Amino acid sequence: MNSVILFHLLITEITAVIGAITGSASLGIVIYKTLQDKPNLDFEVKQTYYVREPEPHNFTNFHITVRIHNKGGKNTTVYESILSFKLGDKTHNLVSSNLATSVPPDSSDTQHFMFGLNKREGIPTENIKNANITIKTTHEQKIISIDNINSL
Repeated sequence: MNSVILFHLLITEITAVIGAITGSASLGIVIYKTLQDKPNLDFEVKQTYYVREPEPHNFTNFHITVRIHNKGGKNTTVYESILSFKLGDKTHNLVSSNLATSVPPDSSDTQHFMFGLNKREGIPTENIKNANITIKTTHEQKIISIDNINSL
């Protein structure tokens, strides 16, 4: 073979190897960034209270206001919240009636969650101690402790 053809074959093989390495590295970087680019959420309970509705209503309504900070680079949606607490010997897990809410990247949003407790299930007579609110988003589930829920 002539030396020019050998030189071209060598250059072609070197270029193919370099292309395979850089292509694989680029794919790895894209996959890594995609997996790392997610919401970074902080939750802050701002206000809690409950209201015993007068007759003929059959519910005690619990109100929890939470500030949600999305410090990440992706949108997330709050799709469910559950208030858990003990009343007497019974543990209650109340699901909020709120609709799903979107929290854009690099933003904060205040969510007001409302929960209803049927009076047949119990009637609070004093402040609720040691409650938890579980907030479920498209990317994570967070349990936040609430020391005290006062009667309004």
